[in-house]
Amino acid sequence: MVVFIAWIILSFVAASMGASRKIGGFAAFLVSLFFSPLVGILVVLASTKNSTIEFQKKMLEAQQQKQDFGFRPVSDLQILEDKYKAGLITREEYQNILKNLGSK
Repeated sequence: MVVFIAWIILSFVAASMGASRKIGGFAAFLVSLFFSPLVGILVVLASTKNSTIEFQKKMLEAQQQKQDFGFRPVSDLQILEDKYKAGLITREEYQNILKNLGSK
């Protein structure tokens, strides 16, 4: 009788652990009830956390939005031109760097 009560209690523990994971609480409870609480807890621990799944979805959406906007890396020439236009480098420095880039 004590083993049966411990089995049920540990199955509820596995269910509460599974509630925040992809497997869900009810499925974790059923696995624990039919196989064993230890197997149920191991299945729960092998299941992905819901927070991890949400994070992966957000990262994928952000990556798709970058592609939708035509995201492209800034080239060295563009950075050099921006520095020249901003007055951070002189015309002579700008031309010397362009010559050095052209000779590579």
